[in-house]
Amino acid sequence: MIAVYVFSGILLMLIIAVLVGSLAEKEPSDPGRAGLRPEQRQEAALEALRDIEFEYQTGKLLEDDYLALRNKYATLALGARDSMARRSEAAAPNCHACGEPFQGRGRFCPRCGAEKAAPPASDEESGT
Repeated sequence: MIAVYVFSGILLMLIIAVLVGSLAEKEPSDPGRAGLRPEQRQEAALEALRDIEFEYQTGKLLEDDYLALRNKYATLALGARDSMARRSEAAAPNCHACGEPFQGRGRFCPRCGAEKAAPPASDEESGT
């Protein structure tokens, strides 16, 4: 009889552990969370948009809710994209003559024709 009580107690503890573990599962990443890189925020927002679209198409989401969520996550995805674009623009070198950002691997500025690698010599360097 004691064995039945011990077995029941162990079984009860296992059931409780499984329930608590499933409740404590990690939540999906929130695209609006500031700790994520722009690439991660954009991917999370796009994934949320795919999920929302699926839920709406299967009839599990009302149209008003669908539109509100779609606008929210589309705004987050676009914001992350713009953040990535600003970061890549800031990393791109600019022409020393006209200030145009260099794009690609060209040797000369597409706007004024100045060479990338040759910054103008200042008066102090030229000795005049």
